[in-house]
Amino acid sequence: LAARGVPAALVNGRISPRSCARWRRWAPGVMRGLLGRYALVVPRSPEDAGRFALLGARVEAPVDLKMAAA
Repeated sequence: LAARGVPAALVNGRISPRSCARWRRWAPGVMRGLLGRYALVVPRSPEDAGRFALLGARVEAPVDLKMAAA
């Protein structure tokens, strides 16, 4: 997608506290580069939003799609 200039989105994303800590400790540049390719990151919860932001994502307001669906 990135090679063709197509915007990508990560929707309803989750990341555990443990995974976030590991990425921050061992490969922060890798995760920042990966998350930087997304035009939009919509996490599932405010806690996930904070963890994605710590890893360098441009985060939008959290939305839990399961709760938003009829």
